[in-house]
Amino acid sequence: MKSMSIEELQTSVTTAVNRLQELPHSSHWDRPLLRLQQRLDNNQKLVAVFGAFSAGKSSLINALVGDNVLSVSPNPTTASISQVQYGSVPGIEITAKTEEQVQRDVDAAMTQLHKAPAPLTEAQQAATAMKLPKFSPAQRKYVSFLKSFARGFADMRDRLGHTWQDEWDQLQRYTADEHIAGFVDSVALSFAAPVLEEGLVLVDTPGVDSIHRRHTDVAFRYIQEADVVIFVLYYTHAFSRADKNFLQQLAGVQDVLGENKLIVAVNAVDLASSEAEKEDVLARVRDELTKLGLPHPVVIPVSSQLALAAKQWQAGALSEQMEAVVRKRIGLNDTDSLPDADEVFALSGFAGLETQVEQFAKEHVYSSLLDSVQRIFADTLGHISEHIDLLEKRQSATDEERSRLREMRNESVVQLSDLISALNNGQLSEEVVETSDWNELGFHAAQRIRLKFSQLFREAFYPGRFRQEAKAKIQLQDAAAELATSIAMQLDIESRTLWLRFQSSLMRAHAELRDKVGQLLYSCQIERSELLDTEYTMRDSEMPINEAQVSIDTFTPVLRHYRSAKQFFEGGGNQAALQQAEELVQPLLQEKIQSFQRQAEDKLRKGFRIESESLCQSAVAMIQQSMSKSESGDSKGGVDSDLRMWRELYQQFATELELLKSSRIS
Repeated sequence: MKSMSIEELQTSVTTAVNRLQELPHSSHWDRPLLRLQQRLDNNQKLVAVFGAFSAGKSSLINALVGDNVLSVSPNPTTASISQVQYGSVPGIEITAKTEEQVQRDVDAAMTQLHKAPAPLTEAQQAATAMKLPKFSPAQRKYVSFLKSFARGFADMRDRLGHTWQDEWDQLQRYTADEHIAGFVDSVALSFAAPVLEEGLVLVDTPGVDSIHRRHTDVAFRYIQEADVVIFVLYYTHAFSRADKNFLQQLAGVQDVLGENKLIVAVNAVDLASSEAEKEDVLARVRDELTKLGLPHPVVIPVSSQLALAAKQWQAGALSEQMEAVVRKRIGLNDTDSLPDADEVFALSGFAGLETQVEQFAKEHVYSSLLDSVQRIFADTLGHISEHIDLLEKRQSATDEERSRLREMRNESVVQLSDLISALNNGQLSEEVVETSDWNELGFHAAQRIRLKFSQLFREAFYPGRFRQEAKAKIQLQDAAAELATSIAMQLDIESRTLWLRFQSSLMRAHAELRDKVGQLLYSCQIERSELLDTEYTMRDSEMPINEAQVSIDTFTPVLRHYRSAKQFFEGGGNQAALQQAEELVQPLLQEKIQSFQRQAEDKLRKGFRIESESLCQSAVAMIQQSMSKSESGDSKGGVDSDLRMWRELYQQFATELELLKSSRIS
């Protein structure tokens, strides 16, 4: 296997583009190669960092960069997206939420407090009057968000929906000051660091335990787009329900996409009291990941704080504060000698993480690029071969063959017109969308949630919740609200995975239709390369909003008999409540999944019909244009170029493709 650098791959693509552009009648042939050239020139590797609030995501990114570029937000409800990339001059670009986004966030928080949604000005007044102690512990995070919103609304309302640049020293304001940060959608940071100069783009995502549904949409997008996903777990924290939900979603996406790009970083591992304890914790993490559908996980123990201190020390900038952190982390007192910076970095375990990130990024980006180059070169080679074949046929065609070709083209126009009619009346999309297969996928999605129900119930109705000084009725309602939220999240996770599977099936169906229409064009001696270059744009369409909310009223028949925690937990009361709740929820799950499936079918079928109809109409136009040229005697003019040049080009592409097939990018 020959080793090839990314620069050599860029040269190969650039040379191919130049060769195509020198030839007549090939204006559209270079478009896939030009898009590929842009990807190669960009050479960015996207690393998305996920984890719960306080797991250490920002600290880990700071350690990767080697400087304190990200501040730590004190409030998980205001988290925004921070993207760190290379820039010779430090700077920040802030994008505020739109008014619609803020309204949705505020409405959702008000709903959790059992209050009616209201316009932002009215919601501001209501939030200002709220008294935190009057709300249950489960509701207080929503109250905190609303009070932050109320405090900052006057300052930020005129900036909603806008993007602007600001000085680096204002970063804390937009990412950590909760009354301002709550209105920020994303912050793009430019910073000069070697790891960023090499093309790494680091994304600090909102915590997986965020209260905002919009953050779930963000996570879903980055799971798909990222070249590497780092999930951060804090050493002393067990897997939370939010952690499990995110990893379950990641497992579903990786299953559909057929790729593994997850690295799990167990942060603050220096808190381990012994090597045996550390290994035991890491083993439990691997076991939990496997149960969540992520076999053979890459789990790396790290200390972000030690790594950052070591890098700052290596750069000659270790502050007294960071020196104190190092002493505390490795168990030294003020009089003990410090190990050198390299030893501290080795203790952090960060070298292993950086190696894995680089390896994952290169494998994903470079293998994807090489696969794309090989595929596009192979496609182009096929187009050149067909072009040569068509030129030869046109040169040697007899009058009888030309007459038969005219008949074939007329027949093809009729076939395509019939196909368009079938698309218009929905007949073809009904045949393509295998409803029975989709129904089976939906059934299994609901079953997976049902199998998790007892675990979700016990996580919501645990004895420790009822030790607080509060009325049993309120505690039971809080538990029911948590259960309803957990079920809604499971429905959301399953719906997103279903959407990806439905999309994939229609993308395959559209590719088959495109090949069929392309073959029809080729039989009519018409270039089909332009048609085959079209992409199925519905892959980028937004998933329909799944009304997955589950009302706590669902559980009223279960809880109305209980007046105290003792009554609930003793004498098998909680087990009876679990069985009754499961019976109530099961038909609801199927109903919610089926409702989402109907929405997805309608949207995807409509998109398939529109795109397929456009494909067929383009093919008809190409046939009619070719027939018009034939009637005007212009069938050879222009298209009938020098066969020798095209045959030389074919040999050049064939040689280059063989070289690419035997290469790997280093």
